[in-house]
Amino acid sequence: MNAGYLATKRFGLGARPGDVARLSADPRGQLMAALQPDSNISAPVPGFTDIPSMVHAGRAWISKRKEMLAKDTSDDAIKNVRRAIGRNLYIRTYENAAIARASHAISTDQPFVERLVQYWSNHFAVSAGKGGALRALAGHYENNAIRPHVLGNFRDMLHAVVKHPMMIGYLDNRRSIGPNSRIGRKTGKGLNENLAREILELHTLGVNGGYLQTDVTNFARILTGWTIYGPKSPDAYTFWFRKRIHEPGTWTVLGRKFGDHGLAQGEAVLDMLAAHPATAKYVATRFCKHFVSSNPPPTLVARLERTFLETRGDLAELARALVSSDEAWQAERPKLLPPYDFFVAAYRATGAQVEARFFLRTLNNMGQPVWAPPSPEGWPEEDDAWMTPSALVERLDIANTIARRTRLAGSVPSWVQDILGDSLNQNTMLTLQRAESRQQAIALALMTAEFQRR
Repeated sequence: MNAGYLATKRFGLGARPGDVARLSADPRGQLMAALQPDSNISAPVPGFTDIPSMVHAGRAWISKRKEMLAKDTSDDAIKNVRRAIGRNLYIRTYENAAIARASHAISTDQPFVERLVQYWSNHFAVSAGKGGALRALAGHYENNAIRPHVLGNFRDMLHAVVKHPMMIGYLDNRRSIGPNSRIGRKTGKGLNENLAREILELHTLGVNGGYLQTDVTNFARILTGWTIYGPKSPDAYTFWFRKRIHEPGTWTVLGRKFGDHGLAQGEAVLDMLAAHPATAKYVATRFCKHFVSSNPPPTLVARLERTFLETRGDLAELARALVSSDEAWQAERPKLLPPYDFFVAAYRATGAQVEARFFLRTLNNMGQPVWAPPSPEGWPEEDDAWMTPSALVERLDIANTIARRTRLAGSVPSWVQDILGDSLNQNTMLTLQRAESRQQAIALALMTAEFQRR
């Protein structure tokens, strides 16, 4: 199988015209080159709202809404407000960021790096479905806590995501109050273990990583005080270590004692977890499951595990170890593209114009709204997780819609050969050539196994 084609599917976001031919000469070398440190590669993507701007616009929107509804809160009055000042600002901020993300993925010349962004965003999953201001923060989270570190260090990414207001809000650490803290003694409120548990189970050690319930509880005690400023604060929705709710004391996690040094106490635990052998094994396994198969070769997992430990969590080196391995280039392509990836690949291949409402609505219908996985575990990595009869019918409808919006300069067979290389068998090519129209041929090409799997 053409290695250039495989590079666009397994490590990229799908081929644009010319990509397969360009990569075919030296696919591994070109993927490796994409992993060189470059501030422009992992820099924040334009189109995302920063937190101060979001807060300012949100306050203005809420104030105007209250003013306009002061005397009349009927359904007609609410409709008039929506016409005058738009829908909920947080929803619009989320949608604008989701479209900016997809547009960047479709147009990027560095699809491998963008895949890494998507992968790590799902590894440290949050959900815009939590609603309110958190919906608007989802894009900021990926753009500022994930993206800058995808070619950097796991330890730095871990610190960034745990301190981001989206993660703290999503896993309810704002509600975690040390029972013996100044505020805890007054209010009687106590711990929330969500953040501590998910860091151990999903972000670092893994469910079989050797921790106990006492480790979860003690880690939760240590993370009390890791909160965010409220919406009325000048620093609204930014990280805040609030000492008045921090549980005092020295606590033991994984057999190691951590003294009561405020914020530094929790940071020390994160440093320990980032360097832990169980984290290396868990991260390597998930990485291979995403890029290769839900049952990856043990030798490949072991190689990436060693790389993680030897480089102290260098994520660019982890990606290089993957690309340089023979196991990752095996011809089998068991993984069906998730709905979002299918969309991106189809738009990259056809050059069709992205219509925002269609994109967002259809992803919701297909069960993969942007930044809204069903749980902190993120979107599933099983090879056929998205293989249901209704989902395939939905994909055909999408393929037909995109095909109608596609204007190819040359013939459909030439285009198919361009984006899929020699992966198509002769029978499939004959089927495409016998299609009743160019539109039908394009739609059929988008539905082939060669296009749908990676």
